[in-house]
Amino acid sequence: DLRGRITYANPRLLAMLGRSEDEVLGRHVGEFYDRVSRRRLAGTLAGQKQPALAVEATLLRKDYEQLLVELSSSPVYDGHNRVVGHEAVITDITQRREAELELHRLKDQLERLLESSPTVIYSCKRGEPFGFSFVAPNVERLLGFEPAALIEEPSLFIRRIDSEDRGRVLAEIGEWKAETSLSVTYRVRRRDGSMRWIQDSRRLAGTDAEESELVIGSWQDVTSARVAEDSLREQEALFRAVVQNTHDIVTLMQPDGTVLYKSPSFKQVLGLDPSATIGRNHFDLIVPEDVPLMRQTVKDLLASPDRERTIEVRAPHQDGTIRTLETVVKVLPKESGLGAVFTTCRDITERKRAEEQRGLLEEQLAHQAYHDNLTGLPNRKLFMERLTDALSRFRSEQAGFAVLYLDIDRFKLINDS
Repeated sequence: DLRGRITYANPRLLAMLGRSEDEVLGRHVGEFYDRVSRRRLAGTLAGQKQPALAVEATLLRKDYEQLLVELSSSPVYDGHNRVVGHEAVITDITQRREAELELHRLKDQLERLLESSPTVIYSCKRGEPFGFSFVAPNVERLLGFEPAALIEEPSLFIRRIDSEDRGRVLAEIGEWKAETSLSVTYRVRRRDGSMRWIQDSRRLAGTDAEESELVIGSWQDVTSARVAEDSLREQEALFRAVVQNTHDIVTLMQPDGTVLYKSPSFKQVLGLDPSATIGRNHFDLIVPEDVPLMRQTVKDLLASPDRERTIEVRAPHQDGTIRTLETVVKVLPKESGLGAVFTTCRDITERKRAEEQRGLLEEQLAHQAYHDNLTGLPNRKLFMERLTDALSRFRSEQAGFAVLYLDIDRFKLINDS
């Protein structure tokens, strides 16, 4: 009524209050609301002229539990069009409000997630690949543009695609089949003019690819990875050029000797096509006498992979000759993903032959310096050196010695003949 006393309450309201009809009827409506809600309801109902006025309030149950309700009230008129009371519909919106709060919390969480994510999420229509309906806020960190700019002007993003990539990107997206996902990598110019590589991934949002028109996509900044790949590709090309054009034999093999790679110079040095050695055992390609040295070297370096060792081994040439190879052996670290044995071999056959010839020549010259050319007997120079050595030993060790002098009659005759 106009005094705020409850004159009727249906069973649903009684259940919401946790009270009986006798506990409710005749009592002031404000007794069942908290203080803030009482003030709000008193001011609203006192001046209400329009029907169906909705107010949110907190309802107090008998067990002191609070319910968030929505109260929609309307004035009640008598036959003279005078307000004689109010009727109200009270709806429990506790669960709805909790769901709204949870939804708001999830929305905030999603926004924070999108903002901190390295991946930019977007959506567009299938027939308008760059007509964005949503772009995550972290796009500003990637491209320097706010989401609204990309949404309001579809051609903006297309213009930012590098001119060398634009045609390819538009063609690949235009030819995209709905039943598969799409991934395209291309360059995009940021607002500040710098260039970034991005990986654009797209898929249809619906379960039925033929019926769905909503496309969910993502942009991933892959600039660092792309730069690293380009650098690695250049290094590989440089390494390959060096290996394929060096005169030294470059070999990559497993620790058991299985050949994984031999450079083209293998044919120049040993006359065999390097492709014919792949899968064969490296130890079978050197002379048997040098196999133990090679095996032991590999075994030692496997125990100390940070070292390298230089050895000489011999290998047969296809023409039947034996070549001497100066071989540098090193074990690649397991961190490289290979754990293999790396060797470089240089043909030093001619150098070894020259050294041997030089040694023979030096021996020959030394012999000639101390021996007579005609008889081959020791000459005066060798005699004087031996005598000097004997005298030195006599002085230091008191060791005795004797000099035997032989006179051969008519020796000049022998020399002259």
